[in-house]
Amino acid sequence: MSETDLNPSTLEDQIGINQLYSRYTHAIDDFDQQGWLDTFAEDGVFDIDGTAVRGRDQLSVWFSQFEDYSQKSMRHYISNIGISVDGTTAAGRAYLIVLNVSNGQLAATGTYLDSLSKSDGKWRFEHRELCTDAKAEA
Repeated sequence: MSETDLNPSTLEDQIGINQLYSRYTHAIDDFDQQGWLDTFAEDGVFDIDGTAVRGRDQLSVWFSQFEDYSQKSMRHYISNIGISVDGTTAAGRAYLIVLNVSNGQLAATGTYLDSLSKSDGKWRFEHRELCTDAKAEA
């Protein structure tokens, strides 16, 4: 990171994006559909291994299929977050680990590749791509 990356507005944006990542994972684990939808732009895209869902209506339908999911005690952990801010847009990358805390089994790992935008003072995902690299029965 260069010294020019450390200006106060960039630091504020990076904190805001880190908070976005946290809200996203908490919303999934708490089965908070509206909270999860609010992390995406209105026409946001969520792409898992090449299967994309676009817009809040489709995202809502996709999320609803996991109604019993919260009963499985899954926890999503995001780490090694890298963020590059350019005004009101940003690119992000992070590792994902999904753990079934009821049995201690690893459910999945992967990498998020994100395009983000800031509107009305809030950062949201324009395009969130998840590239999984391990799956296990949890």
